[in-house]
Amino acid sequence: MDDYGLADDVLDDRYHDTATITEHADHIEKLLVRFFASLEGEEAYHGLQARSFVACISRAVEEIVRDQHWAGRGFFATVDHPDLGRQFIYPGAYAIFSETPWAISRRAPKLGEHNTEILDGLRTTTVAS
Repeated sequence: MDDYGLADDVLDDRYHDTATITEHADHIEKLLVRFFASLEGEEAYHGLQARSFVACISRAVEEIVRDQHWAGRGFFATVDHPDLGRQFIYPGAYAIFSETPWAISRRAPKLGEHNTEILDGLRTTTVAS
């Protein structure tokens, strides 16, 4: 905040005392709101992380798909939808496993696509019982 000229009085030694922080919580909150409102989301997010704060950012889907972290780990997969004549980007594995790699093998089934196969299997099981 000091680097941006927005620290106001929070650098005073009196703020080393927990009771003073508690007493002036509303003032500190207003300063923080003003400070973070002056930053772009990415700047705030990376600045907090660089200072060892646990931080995240809410992103729109378009921003997530373009995120260099996700791209670098190969998170997204392009999946063919031949019946639509196009491809879609799907989220990939939630974790990377070296011993048991995971990958999307095909598009998600359409509504009712496997009904006959499933129902025939149920009939066979019921008849055999």
